[in-house]
Amino acid sequence: MTDPEKIIAHRMRTVAGADKVVVLSDGTVKEQDSPDELLRQDGIFSKMAKLQTESGNWAIA
Repeated sequence: MTDPEKIIAHRMRTVAGADKVVVLSDGTVKEQDSPDELLRQDGIFSKMAKLQTESGNWAIA
């Protein structure tokens, strides 16, 4: 049996294809589930994803 691959990321698109995401805050596990399920919840992961989507549309005028 092999260990599953692990990554640490701050960009949502990096973890979009993961089987499971673990959200840490202040050194504590706050959320863990599939990316799709975490997006359906109104938690930290969902809020981070929304902020990253919104910031992708920012422009300096």
